[in-house]
Amino acid sequence: MPKQRQIPRLFSQPLADGSTAWHWKPSKTLRAAGFVNVKLGANKRVAIAEADRLNDQVETWRRGAAEADAAAEGSEAPPVRKLPRVIRVRELIRDYKQSDGWTLLPDQGGLSVATRADYSSRLRQIEHWALGGDLPVRDIDKAMIKDLKSELLKQSVSKAAQVLRVLRLLLNWAVDEGVIALNPGDSVKIPTPPSRTTMMPARIRDAIAEAAAELDMPDVVLGIDLAFWMFQRQRDILDLGRMAWREMGSLEEVEQRHLARLVDPKGRVMGFRLCQRKTRTWIDAPLPPMLHATVEDAMRATNHGYVFPHPERPDEAMPSWMFQRRFREARDAAAAVALIRGQDELAARIWTVQYRDLRRTGMSFAKDAGARLAWITELSGHAVIGRKTILDTYMPGDTAAAIACVATAVAHWQRQQLQEKQA
Repeated sequence: MPKQRQIPRLFSQPLADGSTAWHWKPSKTLRAAGFVNVKLGANKRVAIAEADRLNDQVETWRRGAAEADAAAEGSEAPPVRKLPRVIRVRELIRDYKQSDGWTLLPDQGGLSVATRADYSSRLRQIEHWALGGDLPVRDIDKAMIKDLKSELLKQSVSKAAQVLRVLRLLLNWAVDEGVIALNPGDSVKIPTPPSRTTMMPARIRDAIAEAAAELDMPDVVLGIDLAFWMFQRQRDILDLGRMAWREMGSLEEVEQRHLARLVDPKGRVMGFRLCQRKTRTWIDAPLPPMLHATVEDAMRATNHGYVFPHPERPDEAMPSWMFQRRFREARDAAAAVALIRGQDELAARIWTVQYRDLRRTGMSFAKDAGARLAWITELSGHAVIGRKTILDTYMPGDTAAAIACVATAVAHWQRQQLQEKQA
């Protein structure tokens, strides 16, 4: 391997922790021509190889400039020296985030808030992979993407699929903008994560809720109940607040037998009206009466009325990462208790569950209770029957069906509670 001093424009920088960072630094003349400083990382072998490649670009540019001078000799017009514009991954991501496809509202063909948040996370991972964003877009090839796929698959199929899907989208946008001619990732197959089927039966829900109560996490206890009964995604649960809380028992088309199951001691049928972040679908989600007081107490705890306020900034809803961390802490504590009690199989099952499994579990429970499929999808927001109209965009679909779904599930739950008490 050649010595560092033998490679033009390659410089080392000692860091506080004793390691060395490498940089490629063009001269003042080259900077004026369009070349920029490039961070090459801490791997010396990789830094030397990248510096050699950058120096080759300089030589290619100089040859082109010399040819331009020769062709222009004898002409009155001054020679024109053009350096091919080098678009780096960092710039590409920045420009993509300023494009209409990113900035437009969902109803204008843009991305939802939740999708932008997810894409932003994947784009940060892509930028880190691309030498911190310094890698020229045109240097990305199929072999590099296959190597990225192999590394991601060591972590999880799901993560590999998510990152590769966003990388393909980003490079397709680069093709549309004329940055590159072809997308090198088109022929790299994106893995399909297996469909998640894990359920969270009552025994596991109760164990995690009990552990959460011991850890003084009432938000986790309530979060488990709301996700199970409402069939909603985590972010939609965390966004719930006073503005969405309303009475739902005055509908004439609701069967009295269903209303009777959901009436609380104050004679009300209460629930949340919300617009799902992911699908922009409006739904009404009635709640079982045993949860009304807990929900209202939580909303009264702060002036802004969030059911799940940020612990330090109560005028904001709790962030998803924070709730996930708290749920995992309660889950792990529940598994540890099961191990102490010699319930190894239960502990193993507890460790496999995730908060998102509650949505699937609640829907399956309602189906087993006898709820019709149309009732379940009205509550979950999975389907809109018939052609979409303006009412589907701005109003919930069939509130009576959602009430029937929850009432049927509550009746089944009450029967189970009675059977357990008798046993």
